Formats: sequence, structure tokens, C-alpha cells
Amino acid sequence: SAARVLAHAERIHAAMADACASLYDDEASASAITGRVERHVAPLAPLDPRIAEVSELLTQARTALDEAATRARAVIDGLDFEPAEVERLQERLDALTRLEQRYRLDVETLIETARAWKESLAHIEDADQRRGELSREVALRAAAVSETGLALTRTRTRAAAELDRRVTAELSNLHMKGATFRTVVAHEPDPDGAVRVAGAGLVAFEDGLDVVRMRARTNPGEAEGGVEAIASTGELSRMALVIKSLTGSGNAGTTLVFDEIDAGVGADLGDVLAEKLLALAARHQILCITHMPQIAAKAPVHIGVAKNVEADRTRVRLARLEGDERTREIARMLGGDEGSERRMALARELLAPAPRRTPTSGRVRP
Repeated sequence: SAARVLAHAERIHAAMADACASLYDDEASASAITGRVERHVAPLAPLDPRIAEVSELLTQARTALDEAATRARAVIDGLDFEPAEVERLQERLDALTRLEQRYRLDVETLIETARAWKESLAHIEDADQRRGELSREVALRAAAVSETGLALTRTRTRAAAELDRRVTAELSNLHMKGATFRTVVAHEPDPDGAVRVAGAGLVAFEDGLDVVRMRARTNPGEAEGGVEAIASTGELSRMALVIKSLTGSGNAGTTLVFDEIDAGVGADLGDVLAEKLLALAARHQILCITHMPQIAAKAPVHIGVAKNVEADRTRVRLARLEGDERTREIARMLGGDEGSERRMALARELLAPAPRRTPTSGRVRP
């Protein structure tokens, strides 16, 4: 490389100068001696082909010697160096050699690595300015999230009030007299949060700023609490039935499971529950666990569940009931003598198809 040439410039200059002198410049140079010999031999070349060959080789040799001297002089002319520059370059070469040995990288990779480190250092040195730019951007976006989030909070609060009113009324119709339902729309504090409302930091969720909780009082005189904590299985099922019926929530075709929805209610509520479940089945697949014959009779598919002890093991048997088998099961659920004709007649009456109605949307799914 050019750096290595400059590092050995003195040696190169001395060697090339000696070459110029020995090959061409001196009186006793190789070119001069070869020329004299060539001049003595050339007149004799026509006498013998062998002498002609010697003459030709001498001519070629003198030409090669002159060319070598010319190129050596060109090397000398191309040397432009100062001792201080040579010393600086030598020190740099020594440093690169040490770095190659230390990091086990070639010079090209070392230079690329140094460039990358220089860029990283520049980013670090500009960190304060970049941090300020990012802080301003975060503040602008946090303000936008706060504005949009508060608008969504207001909408949710209005919708929650209407939902509470309607759910409470429907629960009364489902023999949960005195029960109340209340939706709480609140915020979760975050002192260090970028999203701030009235100077207070809040947690921002993917779906807004709100934490929505459902609270209820299932009996008069009792304390209000979270639905999941105070409601029984049957009460939870009835609340879910009411909410799903009122909101039409969930994607059509999803499966809803209602466990013991008839727990703690009288037979007079069976038809009401059955109608609500049947209406909800227009959009969803309903799996309802019930002991109430009115509900079981409305279902398009009836599956009986029985426990049996076999070889000291309890086994559960599920079977789809149809025809007379289903009629007998409905009669059994009505109570009394399973074989009673009166119970069988009432079971057939419950299973009789209702007058066909035009559904508003969807269909009843088996």
C-alpha cells in the first residue's frame, strides 16, 4: 500500500538511485557495456546465424536494461515524502497492527467497526437533544390519548347508566326482587404515567382509560359487591342471560353456557327463562344445564345426563333424548310418578311445537 511504500521511502529511493546509476547513468553501466559489446558483434551477424542470435539477444538485453532504468527513475520521481509524514504513517501502521492482533480482525473490518462506533458515539453525544424531541412527541401523543380516552369514558358512562337501568328491571322480572345492578367506570392511577387527566397520571389500556367493573346487590338489605363475588351460580347465569339479551354482545355463532340458571326460582318463572334462552339462541349456540322441564322442553336438542356406579367407579353417561324417551324424561322432571299418564300428557304438551314465528335475525342452532 501507499502507506507501506512511504514507510520504506528512504530504502526505496536509495535502491532505485543505485539501479539507475548501475543500469544506465554511469560510464561503466550495464547498458553502456552491453551497447559496446552489441556494436562489436552486430557487423558480424551476417556471417553466421549463431552470431546473429547473439546480436539479437544483446539488443534485447540493452533494451530491457534501459527500460528497467527508466522505471526505476519513475519510482524515484513518484516519491514525495517528508520524514515527519513517514513517521506518522509508520505509527498508524503499528497501531493498526496492534488492533488487528487485539481484536483478531482485518484492517477493512476494523475501519468499518470504527465507523459504526463513531456513529454510536455521535448518537450518545446528541442524546439530550434527541431525548427532548422524544419527550415532546410523547407529550403530544399522550394529550391525544387523554382527549380521546375521556370522550370514550363519557360515552361508556352514559351507556352504563342505561344498561344498569334495564338490567335491574329485567332482574326483577326474573324473580330477583330488590336486586340491583351497577356498572362502575373508573380510572387506574399511575403517578408516573404520561397520560394525565386533571394533572393526575392514569394507566392507558389498549381499549381506553377505563377499568369497568360490574357490581350488584342480589337481595334487599345486603351490601353491594362485585358480581363475581356475591352472586350465586344461578344468579350469575340469570344476569348473564339478561345482559346478553339486552346487548346482543358477542359474535354470532359463539357458544354461551348457562349453569343452573333456574336455581332458586319457582316453576312460574320457567316459561320466562325458556323464552329468553330461545330468543338468544337465534344468535348463539346455547348450552344450558337445567332441572326445569319448561326450559328443557324448549331446547331443540335435549341431552340427558346420568350417573352410574360400575365396579366401584362412578361414571357419567350422556345421551341425546328423542321421541318417547325425551317425553318420559320431561315427565320425570315434572315430578310424581314417572309413568303417570297425566305427567306424560303434560310433557307432550310442553314438547308440542310452538306457533311458528318469523325470526328477526339468525336461526335457532341445534
